[in-house]
Amino acid sequence: MGRYANAIARCEDNNLKIILKKLDSYSDYSLFCPATGVEYNNFRNLFDSIPNQVRAWYKLFNGGYLFDTMFLSTKYFEDHYRVRLGSFRIYNSSMARKFAELPDDKAVFSVASFGDFYCFNTDGSPTITQFSVTEHQCVAQWSNFSVWLNQEVNAALDLVDEEILQPFSIYYQKESL
Repeated sequence: MGRYANAIARCEDNNLKIILKKLDSYSDYSLFCPATGVEYNNFRNLFDSIPNQVRAWYKLFNGGYLFDTMFLSTKYFEDHYRVRLGSFRIYNSSMARKFAELPDDKAVFSVASFGDFYCFNTDGSPTITQFSVTEHQCVAQWSNFSVWLNQEVNAALDLVDEEILQPFSIYYQKESL
């Protein structure tokens, strides 16, 4: 087992556990910051309703990077890994929402390398949507977080196998999260 062994052992969702095992084999291409109990509670307090799988993921991790996709965090900087993180508070602020014309029922949890937002619905449904920041509308939808995450991982692994995507060049200790 690699860097995500502890997260795999703690993961409460079987679909996410399968994806984490796949990611563990390619852990040099992703970096997720372990979540503390305080950070998880801070995340839960940001939104009224969070889909179960998104909640399960953020119980394990407080932001990070899946290849070239940024997962938002409750903090701006991860000291241990010395990496800047995107903040829930910034991407979901009233100013950012107004600028992007983001619907009220969407909460940004991740940002694609090309700028689009990945959102969960704040109405309690498990649906994940891709919100285009240039078209100001939802352009794709997945039935739940694990379906979206699995597609993101598989697409990135294809790029790794084709030697298009390179490992992260940031500091981290090879330890199990």
